[in-house]
Amino acid sequence: MTHRPLWIIYYASAIHALWLVAVILDSSALNATGLAALLNAFGSRPAVAVALAVSTSLALTGLYRPCENRFARIAMLMPQQFLLVLSAGGAAQAIFSGHFADGVLRPVAFIFADQLHYVLKAAFHTGAIYDAGGRA
Repeated sequence: MTHRPLWIIYYASAIHALWLVAVILDSSALNATGLAALLNAFGSRPAVAVALAVSTSLALTGLYRPCENRFARIAMLMPQQFLLVLSAGGAAQAIFSGHFADGVLRPVAFIFADQLHYVLKAAFHTGAIYDAGGRA
């Protein structure tokens, strides 16, 4: 059986773990576009930190722990997917409004080029979830 690379799950886990460290060390990290979207959704710095920690832990556990049930593995990856979609939504909002989450105005093309990676991560992660579910 051929599998899509699961690198995107590791990449998202690394990003979320590093964001967690940044959020713990300095609340100004929450002004970054991807994290600002999470703050808007969860309402507080501690809630964002918990969401990042839980989603990363579940995603990595879902990859490494043997699962007899493919739906259990998919369920463990869904919190990470949710955070990626929220961040992608924040990026899309920045693109369409013409300013970053912290209010900095830039041309739409500039923000598009700068924020497109959030949308792509969410899209590629969807394919990885499909693949990981098939590896049960």
